[in-house]
Amino acid sequence: MNGNAKKIVAIVMIAVLVVSALAIVASLHRKLSSEEPSTVIQASLEVTDPMRSVDSNSNEEPDYVENVDVEASDSEAESFVDENDNGMADSQEIAEENIVDLSENGDSGTATRGTEEISAPEDNKTMNLIKPGKLTENPKVDVLFPGYADAIKWSLKDHGGIVDIAKEIKKAAFGLPQPDMRWITQHPGIAKEIHPAMYFNEDGFNGTSLNFTSITHVEKVDKNNDGYPEYFKKVSYSNLTQDDDKDEKYELIVVKYSEHVFYDNNSDGYHEYDKWVSLFAYLQDKDEDGYYEVKVVQAIGGFYKDDNSDGNREVVKAYAVGNQTKDINENGKYEFHLVMFGVAEKYDNNSNGNFESVKAYFGVRAVKDENEDSVPELMAVTVTGYQMIDKNDDGYPENETFIHWRYKKIDENSDGNYEHVKGIAAYATYYDNNSDGNKEYAIMGIKAIAYEDSNDNGTIESGAKGFALWKVKDENDDGYNESMEFAFGMVNGTDEDEDGNYEFAWKLYGAYGYYDNNSDGNPEYRHFVLAGWIIGDRDNNGIREHAGILYTELTMRDDNSDGMPNEQRSGTFYREIWDRNQDRIYEKERGVAEVNYRYDNNSNGVCEVKSLKLFGYSLYRNATNNNITHITLVVINGNATNTDDTGFYEYENFTLLIVHKDDANANGNPEYVSVWEIKHNQFVNETGLINITIMGSYKYVDRNDNGLRDTYWVNLIKITRIDYNLDGIWDSVTREKITHTGSDESS
Repeated sequence: MNGNAKKIVAIVMIAVLVVSALAIVASLHRKLSSEEPSTVIQASLEVTDPMRSVDSNSNEEPDYVENVDVEASDSEAESFVDENDNGMADSQEIAEENIVDLSENGDSGTATRGTEEISAPEDNKTMNLIKPGKLTENPKVDVLFPGYADAIKWSLKDHGGIVDIAKEIKKAAFGLPQPDMRWITQHPGIAKEIHPAMYFNEDGFNGTSLNFTSITHVEKVDKNNDGYPEYFKKVSYSNLTQDDDKDEKYELIVVKYSEHVFYDNNSDGYHEYDKWVSLFAYLQDKDEDGYYEVKVVQAIGGFYKDDNSDGNREVVKAYAVGNQTKDINENGKYEFHLVMFGVAEKYDNNSNGNFESVKAYFGVRAVKDENEDSVPELMAVTVTGYQMIDKNDDGYPENETFIHWRYKKIDENSDGNYEHVKGIAAYATYYDNNSDGNKEYAIMGIKAIAYEDSNDNGTIESGAKGFALWKVKDENDDGYNESMEFAFGMVNGTDEDEDGNYEFAWKLYGAYGYYDNNSDGNPEYRHFVLAGWIIGDRDNNGIREHAGILYTELTMRDDNSDGMPNEQRSGTFYREIWDRNQDRIYEKERGVAEVNYRYDNNSNGVCEVKSLKLFGYSLYRNATNNNITHITLVVINGNATNTDDTGFYEYENFTLLIVHKDDANANGNPEYVSVWEIKHNQFVNETGLINITIMGSYKYVDRNDNGLRDTYWVNLIKITRIDYNLDGIWDSVTREKITHTGSDESS
């Protein structure tokens, strides 16, 4: 393939790419119309009874801290009453050596197990841990707080993955959204500072004088001895201290406290009131001056009420709070500070098992200020929230809303100018006004921003921002959307020398929507648009060396809503230019313009009218005199008409033109010229069906570059075909050909 042919193919390929882009629209429509909002938002929060088993593994750590199965139903959660079917409530079996039966007069001096009388437990017990592991300055991040161990371990392996919002809510302890630790810990400056939550094992501590104290106390009242206590309370306390020099000044103090209380007044196994709490503290004072350099404190707990004792809780609340600080030089200014909070509330006022209101939020904030100047070198914040309202209490929420946002900024030299900033905010809201399970309206949006100031002078060298918005309406509530709108936009720019002129920038905007007024699943109108531009100014003098623009649009109209469009229109415009020496003369330029139209009056899939206009070009100019050195031009213009709706177009008229010129020395005298053209015309008259095709070509060579053609060629072919009977058989075919060769040099 010679160079000219390659250039022609390149222009044609541009047109093919444009058509392919339009084909993507149909695929996009199918995808957006088939996806349901339920894949993005969790419909409801299932909060499992945290006391499914109080302490099934007897490790003196309540199971509601260790493992909460949020997928379990209420009936499953209540199985803790007698899980092993041995006729004794599990609350009686757990920590049975420490159970204290309260008599009606309040005497708690002894406890009874069968007919055996046992003494109440001692106040405490102490043991030495043998060769515990070493406490390092930057311990490996295994756990942040109890109950989140698996989530943190998994999240630390993920750097910047997309957050599955529904999944985070679904698996959260107590219905609290999981902390978005993938965002918080993906920066090593934070990850290395986070202290592991203190489980009592040999990997966490160091020293020769570690004392461990544990107390567990259980109280219960079961007046009718039916295995369902009317009152139950369990308190667990654990304390660990480290005193290496044995001066009674502790280098390390770790405390855990948990409490669980419930009331079952009618002794039916359904608790009218149930509350639980777990507290944890880790205090480190290496120099034994009474000031803790490292502190970790957390609390998690909640309660629920079931006033009518039917197993359906009218109120469920849970909360989580955590705080970690690091102040090595003990001046009251934290080098590192981490705060976590979470809350979940559910209300079922008529106690039928359907919650009228659900709210859940979780947030994390981490700040690092190593030089203690009150200007953080690193800050990261994330918040996740969910809210549901079901006023008529039928299990179909009238409104659901979700929010998620995150923000991070880095100021490594702590001068108040942030070198890196990233932020994202997302929301989704659904409305089901008649509460039948089919949402009439949904809207989702996301916004993001990022910028860099690498030299830290307060001027942004690189920035990007974007948005996406999605709206769906189903007003008649039949499951077929009357309208859908989707739009997105992105902007990016780079200004490395910070003079206000971008060396590189681009924008992209896209939108797609449809209307289905009769709500039958076949939209009467669809519209798609995509627009963008790009600029380049490498030496940053305000004169662009490179620029490009793209715009494409497609509309489809289906008046009778049968799935067969009556009318389709599309258009595309593309142009790109290069001015490398910045003299405002474009050395290189190319572009495409296209308009396409189809009309199907009776909507049977066979177009009565169709037309296409396409123009494409590519050229090079001499940077000195602005003369064109190379140009390739492609033009297509045609239309067709089908009168009898058979798919055979009786009237056709189109032209294809391809022109190529080469003028290497840019003196205005082309060394090579080629023109190739096809004209086609078809029509019906009293004679029959007439089909005429004319193909012509002309080219010449001027090797001496003197304006005289050394050799030129002219070829013309005309083919005429006639179908007298209109039966699809050509009755007459004639061919005419004209060929001429000559030279201006010899004349």
